[in-house]
Amino acid sequence: MFEFPQFSKHSVKNDVLSGLTVALALVPEAVAFAFVAGVDPMVGLYAAFIVGLITSIFGGRPGMISGATGAMAVVMVSLVATHGVQYLFAAIMLAGLLQIAAGLFKLGKFIRIVPHPVMIGFVNGLAIVIFLAQLGQFKAPDITGALTWLPTDQMTLMLGLVALTMAIIHFLPKFTTAVPSSLVAIVTVTALVVGLDLETRTVVDFLRTMSGDDAATLAGSLPTFSIPAVPFNLETIYIILPYAVILAAIGLIESLLTLTVLDEMTNTRGQSNRECVGQGMANVTCSVFGAMGGCAMIGQSMINVNSGGRGLAVAVFVGVIASALMFAWQHAKHIYADTCINEEGSKEYKVNGPIFFGSTANFLELFNAQEDPQDVIVDFANSRVTDHSAIEAIDTIAERYAAQGKTLHLRHLSQDCVAMLHKAGSLVEANVAEDPIYKVMSK
Repeated sequence: MFEFPQFSKHSVKNDVLSGLTVALALVPEAVAFAFVAGVDPMVGLYAAFIVGLITSIFGGRPGMISGATGAMAVVMVSLVATHGVQYLFAAIMLAGLLQIAAGLFKLGKFIRIVPHPVMIGFVNGLAIVIFLAQLGQFKAPDITGALTWLPTDQMTLMLGLVALTMAIIHFLPKFTTAVPSSLVAIVTVTALVVGLDLETRTVVDFLRTMSGDDAATLAGSLPTFSIPAVPFNLETIYIILPYAVILAAIGLIESLLTLTVLDEMTNTRGQSNRECVGQGMANVTCSVFGAMGGCAMIGQSMINVNSGGRGLAVAVFVGVIASALMFAWQHAKHIYADTCINEEGSKEYKVNGPIFFGSTANFLELFNAQEDPQDVIVDFANSRVTDHSAIEAIDTIAERYAAQGKTLHLRHLSQDCVAMLHKAGSLVEANVAEDPIYKVMSK
């Protein structure tokens, strides 16, 4: 009978390196499963962040990685297509509450009675789902817009890179286990593609192919708190209850079976009831932050364990930090302003993109206080002020125009921002009558 390989070595170094490996491998899966569910890619990326973080803190299985999954995505797609994404968020909230209840009533222990062959079938089945979700990377639209397999030269290159990745993962451990083979494979292949300027498909190319938008990017804002916008009545319950029950059941089954597999591989024992509660808390949190929810990920968990990761929280925290830094770096470059001279002769800056600690330098470079006319308008309708660094940057702009004796009008800022812009004095006018309702996040 097939036996799972067993690992027991544990170290902080292994947790850190495995966390980096998981973080790099998580993004393409989250994007792929978001498309399976019929939602925006950012909804999947939010789930990867939220579910992974909360289950690492409150879950019951050290070393297990959670996020957006294909098994739950295939259930979500019909709900999204029929009723919209807000009903999905409501269903995820109810599913999370059902999972918490399962944990509190100690129903997680029943996973122990699942036969070993069923676990083997479960692992193989999920491997097939993950494999099928990645096939879109090997397709591109033809001249008619229909998706077809890549041309021979591009397909050969892609398959060659895949083969190289798998070869490194398989053969490197025979020579050394000091560094996770998956991490080495990711870094090596990425370096080859960038260094040799190879024409290969990327996650953004996949996004544009699936969305049909040649200008689509992974740029977006940080998740914000919002109760699902659905009517709170019996009709809503009637719509979301069947989906919530199925999502809760699938999420718990996949998570608890993954927990059992990792128990055998690491020769340890997780807490199944606590994992039920952790998964439920994660999904409830997803529902109020615009994420698609999720559960344990067998593929990422296997990568983590095979890379030496054993800590509950260390590997995931490293992954979260790495993802946050990459997010900040990418979004720092996505701030710009459209300018025009209006009928009154005032110059208008329409700021696009989030303003936060990583983008303040680029934000300040958008303005030219010396050459601008006497009256300047800065419109923040398409921007979001997310921290105190952003407020300080706005204050700096105000001071620059004040020093030139010019009037600066700040429009579509939140009241919290207006209250903190005290240094600009009477030379700055904040138009709060047109402001949208959103709050400035404070640490």
